[in-house]
Order: sequence, then structure tokens, then C-alpha cells
Amino acid sequence: MYLSIIFYDTTLIGTLMNEIQVDYASFNEVYLLTQLIIVLISGFWLARKSMKSDDKRIQLKGKLLLYAFILLPITSTIEVLIPLIPVIIIARFLGIIDEILVYGGLLLPKWMEKLFLKNKEK
Repeated sequence: MYLSIIFYDTTLIGTLMNEIQVDYASFNEVYLLTQLIIVLISGFWLARKSMKSDDKRIQLKGKLLLYAFILLPITSTIEVLIPLIPVIIIARFLGIIDEILVYGGLLLPKWMEKLFLKNKEK
């Protein structure tokens, strides 16, 4: 349904205020809030299960996911509620940090594992 609205009437999604700022329509706000709630519930559930593991790698993944899913609603709220361009840019940088945490929590690349687990072994 959401994809069909994009092709039917884009004003139901929102209007572009400038190059980086969108004024979301009510329909889109409800949709995005619902998606955020679903992602947060499943994310916190996954992080909690991971942190209960005996494996240090899995525990690290759980911690990274927990931090990511704490940062996600903060970033989203800042970006939507404060319509100042410098604040939006800061929120986008926080979003990038959030995505790096999700990346580490789901895939845990070797460099990130060495960075965090090496300090804990000493």
C-alpha cells in the first residue's frame, strides 16, 4: 500500500521543504511511527537474548544492538521535532553512528571485534 501511494500521490507522504528537510504528512507519520515501534520491540528483544549468551562475541553484538536501538528513537525524534537545519545535520550524523552500531551488532567485523574485545581480555 505504501509503495502504491508513492506512485499515486506523493503529497500523502509529505512535502519537501528544502534539500534536506521534509514536512511529513499525517499518514506517513503514523506509518513511520508504527515501523519504529516494530523495529524497537524486535531490536530490544534480539539485544536482550544476545546479551544472555555465554559467548563474548554474541554478548558484544547484543550490547552494540542495545546502544543502536537506544540511539534510534532519539535520533528520529530530534530530526522530526526540531526543524532547524543544523540540528537535522547533527541528527543525521547520529543516524550514521546508529547504523554503524547496527552493522557491528549484526555482522561484527573483525576490526570491531578486535577493537572492543581486545580491551576486555586485558
